[in-house]
Amino acid sequence: MSLPPEPASSKENSPGETSPWVEAGRIISHVTTAIGVMLVCGWLGSQLDRLWNLQFFAFTGFAGGSVLGIWHLIRVVSAEEKPPQKD
Repeated sequence: MSLPPEPASSKENSPGETSPWVEAGRIISHVTTAIGVMLVCGWLGSQLDRLWNLQFFAFTGFAGGSVLGIWHLIRVVSAEEKPPQKD
């Protein structure tokens, strides 16, 4: 007993379609980048606190990193959704 052949119009064969795994990988890379920005800015703030014996740069770093991370996500996602403009 053999299986019937797959139809020619399957999603894997259609041009312009990307695999769900590729989409998931792209989303994960964007989120990882945003988290990395938040953590690096917070770490830099904590190092400045330790260097200058202060207590507000870590909070400022995490807050600024959060703003930069979310801004990055919005910018990247909005750029992916727009169709390319022809000049």
